[in-house]
Amino acid sequence: MDAQGEAELIRINGIAVMPDGAVAPVRPERPVLRFAWRGRGCSAELTPEGLLLSAWAGRVPSSALSPSRRGAVLAAMPEIARRLPEGWRLRLSPDHRILVQAASPGAFPAPMVALLSQLVRFALALDPLCDALDAAGAEPAHA
Repeated sequence: MDAQGEAELIRINGIAVMPDGAVAPVRPERPVLRFAWRGRGCSAELTPEGLLLSAWAGRVPSSALSPSRRGAVLAAMPEIARRLPEGWRLRLSPDHRILVQAASPGAFPAPMVALLSQLVRFALALDPLCDALDAAGAEPAHA
């Protein structure tokens, strides 16, 4: 990119916005866009491979406060994991928060509308998972 093209870039929190509206991460940073869906903390990390989408989908209740709900959530997790879209992962963090992750391959610079479309598709695909966790008795994750 020439000096004129570099001058036309807008840089916002590790993201370069091109004159045509396309976006790209500014190396070596891996910027993260944060948003909430149904009260869950979500993020989209811009990586060299595309986006890493994550959501704190819930939390396993404490055995001291709600042993029956804890058991129900833990029992539901394998079935929920089996129903995830291909390439998605369900993880249990050490503090018993439930993390859902999905990699969305892509190249940068990318049109902002394409990036936002991936975030929306991820959020909408979370709905059945959120419903299943809520029905099992998961608590909010408070990411």
